[in-house]
Amino acid sequence: MMFKPTQIARRGLLLTALAALALPACEETTTGPGPKPVYTDFAFVTTTDFATGSASVIALDTTLTTYKDVEPIHSDAISRFFAGRIYVVNRFGADNIQVLEPTQGFQTIKQFSVGNGSDPHDIAFSSRTRAFVPRYNETEIWIVDPGQGRRSGLIDVGWLADGDGIPEMDHMVRVGNRIFVSVQRLDRSTDWGPVGQSYIAVFDPATEQFIDADPVALGTQALLLAGTNPYSELVVNGYSLKIWVSCVGRFGVFDGGLEVVDPVTLTTSGIVLTEATVSGDITDVVPIDANRGAAIVTDSNFNNLLLGFDLSTPGTIDTIYAPGSFSLQDAELSPGVQLFLTDRTPSAPGIRVFRTDTWSQVTTSPIDVGLPPFDIEFGFADY
Repeated sequence: MMFKPTQIARRGLLLTALAALALPACEETTTGPGPKPVYTDFAFVTTTDFATGSASVIALDTTLTTYKDVEPIHSDAISRFFAGRIYVVNRFGADNIQVLEPTQGFQTIKQFSVGNGSDPHDIAFSSRTRAFVPRYNETEIWIVDPGQGRRSGLIDVGWLADGDGIPEMDHMVRVGNRIFVSVQRLDRSTDWGPVGQSYIAVFDPATEQFIDADPVALGTQALLLAGTNPYSELVVNGYSLKIWVSCVGRFGVFDGGLEVVDPVTLTTSGIVLTEATVSGDITDVVPIDANRGAAIVTDSNFNNLLLGFDLSTPGTIDTIYAPGSFSLQDAELSPGVQLFLTDRTPSAPGIRVFRTDTWSQVTTSPIDVGLPPFDIEFGFADY
């Protein structure tokens, strides 16, 4: 059987996750299952053993009070926060968007399909009633009204597909009046490796028209990346206002790294932190300031490491955390400027928290969130 890269990663994580089910995890202050409103900023964590999915919430106060299993979700899911609500993207095998209301204890208030077999990978918003969903197995972005749970339009990205006819749209981010979507272009007929070049397509959410990233060339052009297979989330650096994205190219080959994209000029810096420098594939990146960041890296032995770096001195790498296994999935910067990390280590899965000035660990043991954690999204108590 042929697996796409994300499926290969999930399959490897499944083996460790199943082993973890019989082992207790360390925890901070917790409460049992049940809908509970959280009147503070919070971390929303999707959890999974790839057979069952759930969601837990960590209050971002001094106690890090944790509410486990606040709502069932799909076993392959990420989430996004917008205008007071959590939107769960239920991906491979579920193909729907699930809308959760924090003021009602994170209960599901709407759930709707984005096409059977479509494998949605993200969601970006222009308003509560207008959002855009890139679908990994299809050529079209769906325009949806999350409140009504219906499709209101389509944006065709088929013009960027490779020979198999699918462009492999992955992550999205909105910057001002532009939405950016990464286009991997992978060969489904062989080894799911990148085919030729990879892109970031840019469109105006109001007009639904693509923006030309190369006015010199004929026609409308997407932003051509220096690397291939953009794999990480598209993350806006709050200091430089640039987009950070990691291109992994072929897994296990030092052929990619971190790129910085200017969302105004629609240009890329090229590879500013190479895979050779960190000795592995960079699967996730987190900006800390204009130059400093953290990255989850997979080395040649398929072990994950959390590394710190500074683009002003790219040869200097700090090892923040090295569990010695394939167990790190997502890292995010909290509103309190701490680094939250999903650690799926079988003996003690949970969320670890680190300082960003010294890289020292804040948590004495991983915060237990129920099933092994997969994805972190921060929400704000603006209600």
